[in-house]
Amino acid sequence: MNYIVRIFLCLLNLVAFSQEKKILQVEYDIFYNTDVPNTRKGVLQVYLKENKSVFFEKEHSLGTKTENEGLDINFTYGVNETPFVKMWGDNSTILYNDFWQKQTYLITDSINCNWNISYSETKKIGNSLCNKATMTFRGRNYTAWYDANYPVHFGPWKFRGLPGLVMEIYDEEKRYNWLATRISYTDSFKDNFIEHRKKLTFREYKELRLERIYNVDNSRLPRGTRVEINYSKNKELERVFEWEE
Repeated sequence: MNYIVRIFLCLLNLVAFSQEKKILQVEYDIFYNTDVPNTRKGVLQVYLKENKSVFFEKEHSLGTKTENEGLDINFTYGVNETPFVKMWGDNSTILYNDFWQKQTYLITDSINCNWNISYSETKKIGNSLCNKATMTFRGRNYTAWYDANYPVHFGPWKFRGLPGLVMEIYDEEKRYNWLATRISYTDSFKDNFIEHRKKLTFREYKELRLERIYNVDNSRLPRGTRVEINYSKNKELERVFEWEE
């Protein structure tokens, strides 16, 4: 089945699907196998009739996989400042927040996910028989498994554009992984996040972070002391940007 036919069938299914249901809710386990491995809980809500979604984290915690170390660090965003990503079906713009150096930023981004869905492979995840898709996005190669029986094109984090619900997605290095654990329906769409802050574009935010990383105040250091910044984008979730290509 070619790409155009799949998209057409997805749109037909979505119309029928949204007439029966209102808000699809998907819970995810998020695994970050980074320098400090951690596990998070995420929820994707898709407002079917209004063709929009929000993905937010229920818990924002880090912990090593080594039981003996017992590391447990909790990050607090502030009152009602849950990490979230908002997307709309009629454009590529997304809105999300990020917490860095004790400050929360509100960021607008534009996402184009160019998926390859020409695979015959399938995988069983829970009760879902999923199809395979791949994509390169900002320096990482991702594999996704999606269930076309849920004809929604939103996914966890910034992922979108597949002809079905993302049940699992991970990069080829297995540093970042999202796995759906529960699917249900709700009448409450959680979109009352704080949005009154000044918005930065994705590029402005990334350039601000780099500027602050390298802007070290050497005047307070002992004479003859130098601070060497050892920073690499290769370990970040997004490590290649469109304006650099």
